[in-house]
Amino acid sequence: AGGLLLALLSGSKEYTTSELQENFSKAGLAHVLALSGMHLSIFAALPTKVTRKKSNLVSLWVVVLFVWFAGLSPSLFRALLCLILNILFSKLKIKTNLLGILSLSFLIQISIFPNHIFNYGFILSYGALAGLALGEKLFLPIFSKFLPKKIAADFAASVGAQGITAPITLLGFGTCSPIGILASVIVSPVANIFLSLGIFALIISILFPFLFLL
Repeated sequence: AGGLLLALLSGSKEYTTSELQENFSKAGLAHVLALSGMHLSIFAALPTKVTRKKSNLVSLWVVVLFVWFAGLSPSLFRALLCLILNILFSKLKIKTNLLGILSLSFLIQISIFPNHIFNYGFILSYGALAGLALGEKLFLPIFSKFLPKKIAADFAASVGAQGITAPITLLGFGTCSPIGILASVIVSPVANIFLSLGIFALIISILFPFLFLL
């Protein structure tokens, strides 16, 4: 559990077994172990959960500290840019959408780091998020006819994301796991809960060091 938590927090898989990594890959869930917007959203929500008051600036500082700790990978920089743009447009009261934010983030990132465009993490990060947005628009009306709304939304997003990333992983890594469409709907929320509880346990252990012995 500790090795998996470290992998989810920092992207370091040093303390996870090769079998675990292989299982995630075969299940089409390698993205769960990669640092992404999911991690930043959890950290951005921490100040609100602790103080019960929403503060975009405090959330941004928490996220920046996490990015500094984890390292500025292409996918994390994309997530950070999207968060900054969301906060900026919110303050300016400018209406936007996910694809608009993603497009502007893409242009800014390749302007600052042109070499990122050759990085598969960068390509998959933008591809997955674009697929997620398109999937909700294209497939949600279909799936919502016979599935509960929350499950239909998750399934539509998963189909969209896998639809774009599958050809990329097949071309870049010679592998493709269609089962990831279903596995993501099941495992991603569980991983989110595990990460949130892990962060809470880590904070408690820092405040009360004797708990490290338990």
